[in-house]
Parts: sequence; structure tokens; C-alpha cells
Amino acid sequence: MQERVRVIEEPVPIILLDLSELKEPEYVATVARCRLFVETHSDREGLVMVDVSRTTATPAIPRGLKDTAVQTARCFRAHAVVGVTPIQMILLHAVSSFARLHLEACPDRAKAAAWLSTQQRN
Repeated sequence: MQERVRVIEEPVPIILLDLSELKEPEYVATVARCRLFVETHSDREGLVMVDVSRTTATPAIPRGLKDTAVQTARCFRAHAVVGVTPIQMILLHAVSSFARLHLEACPDRAKAAAWLSTQQRN
């Protein structure tokens, strides 16, 4: 299995935080790895994709998303979130408002990468 926190290079360099299909015990550990990775890769112009497809919703997950969003908001230029359900969309809007994120919900990783590539500074 590929690492859940990594840089993908196409169409532009994007930090992928892959939280897809996680249940709470693994989710908490993965979010901790996300935070460490973000601390070492932030450049204020970077782009972040977060995939939450088929993630089991528990109380720890919204807290983890909010905390990660707050941390990445000051470190990266734009964020795309993949796999958001209608209920998660409500949470996403609240988190993006709270953290002042430049954020877009996308149906899949390809569309998220395409949108993020338009957010790069020329």
C-alpha cells in the first residue's frame, strides 16, 4: 500500500493526505503523520489534496480534520478535498470558514489535481 502522506507530482507538485477508507484507530495515527509531514513541507505556496473517501465518521474525525485544517491553512496556498458526503460538506464549510481556507470540494482526485493546478502562482 502506498504511503498515505506523500507528494504527488502530476500535474503539479501536490501534498496528498490520503485519509480514505480509514476507521478511527488508524485515522488518529494517520492525522499525526499528516501534521508532522505538513510541518516539514510547508512553504505558503504549496497545494494540498485531502482524500476522505469512504472514511468512517466518528467524533475524532471532525476534530482531526479541523485541527489539520487550521494547521495547514497558514502553511499552504490552496486545498482540495475529495470524497465528501453531503453531511461532510456541512462540516467542510464550517472548517473552511473557521480556518479561512482557500478550499474546493471535488468528486475525485483527478478533478482535485486539475483544480489545484489552476491555483498555482505564475
